[in-house]
Amino acid sequence: MNHVQVEQNDVDLIIISRRDKSRCGMRFISRGCDLDGNASNTAETEQIFIVYKKNSYDINVFSYSQLRGSIPFIWQQKPSLKWEPKGEIPMESHNVDVARKHLERLLKEYGSQVLINLIDKKGTQKKVGDEFERVVNQLAYPVSQLFRKLKKPRQVRSGSSGLIFIMNAER
Repeated sequence: MNHVQVEQNDVDLIIISRRDKSRCGMRFISRGCDLDGNASNTAETEQIFIVYKKNSYDINVFSYSQLRGSIPFIWQQKPSLKWEPKGEIPMESHNVDVARKHLERLLKEYGSQVLINLIDKKGTQKKVGDEFERVVNQLAYPVSQLFRKLKKPRQVRSGSSGLIFIMNAER
């Protein structure tokens, strides 16, 4: 927690990180999701701003949560002495269902999501990045039936290092 003053208002900044216990593991050893849609190494970081209005009892609280975790489908990466070990996709036929379980839970708990793929789209990570793109594109219609008025994930930006997809869920 950090206390500062902004425009003569007292402000508390609180940062809380929570690690999901569903599928913990070390990086490069635990990757992807299990069959229940639990992604490896998922962590939520919440930033809370509390603004105390000067000469008033008014308090405003603002919160922003960011979730990070392994790409939500079944894949693995065997540790080696190489700088970038190759990712393997052993159960490709289950990936859409596993990702659907994962994303349904996120949409239910957090609402709208921005999915950011930071996988390098070339070299040893290309296969994993391509699979993520395929899975997200296949989820568009089935997920929209489960969440009313869910808009099709849309590609916002494309580049050599990643894609951004936005999934909106109206409550």
